[in-house]
Amino acid sequence: MSDNSKQEIERLRKQVSQQEKMASLGLLSAGIAHEIQNPLNFVINFSKLSCKLLQDMEEVLDELNDKLPADADEELREIMEDLKGASLCIDIHASNIFLREIPQVRVSAEMAEKLLPYAKKLNTDFIWISSAATVQESTLAHSLNEAGVPTLVVEMGVGMRITRDFGHQLTEGIFSLLKELGVWDGEIKVPCIPVSSQNRKVCFINAVKPGIFLPAAQHRKDLKKGELIGQILNPINGTVEEEIVSPEDGLLFTLREYPVVMPGSLIARVLGGEIEG
Repeated sequence: MSDNSKQEIERLRKQVSQQEKMASLGLLSAGIAHEIQNPLNFVINFSKLSCKLLQDMEEVLDELNDKLPADADEELREIMEDLKGASLCIDIHASNIFLREIPQVRVSAEMAEKLLPYAKKLNTDFIWISSAATVQESTLAHSLNEAGVPTLVVEMGVGMRITRDFGHQLTEGIFSLLKELGVWDGEIKVPCIPVSSQNRKVCFINAVKPGIFLPAAQHRKDLKKGELIGQILNPINGTVEEEIVSPEDGLLFTLREYPVVMPGSLIARVLGGEIEG
């Protein structure tokens, strides 16, 4: 291969790399612009970025030098430094349109020892510790935890809506955490003691039949094994296609909200008893 060919390949490689980084910068910039109008959506969109992406952003900013407006460059750098240098981050979510959730903190099993003291101060009803993909590797929370920034994922509600009551509950929890971190010295409300899934079963209940789900149990209620959670009805003639019952004594912390279900659709999650052994 000639020297000219090698140089051309290297030039193309650098060009592709630069284009990828510029695309990332565009995504980040769009998120920042959207943040002004909708902070919650910014958190959801930005949660897909990783710490590797933040490093790429710094490289791009250095390469662009004076090509960006000074205020845009400064704002980008401040956001990145705030994220990486934070004492604690809280990633706030509302549930999707399909499920209703009680106020909860979600923690990966590998980070539980580090994050549980913070999670217990956040004034939620439930702490879900999971070895599965509850806190996915593609999220902001996972990336920041990997980078050494304690990050909690908070979720509740239904239909991508955060209610006023949850806002007040979580705000009290945040002030409790600030007190713990030595940032706030004012009055706080003592946070509620959350139920934890540590060493307990989490039962996933999925539909077998398609149809319309009609709940019978109350969300956030303690159930007995075999107690009716709801029924799946035939939408044409109204007959009961399937009865959904609790597989364990436990807390109904997730309940189906969206009525249309297919085989495999998640109907409910129940926090059961202690795991044996």
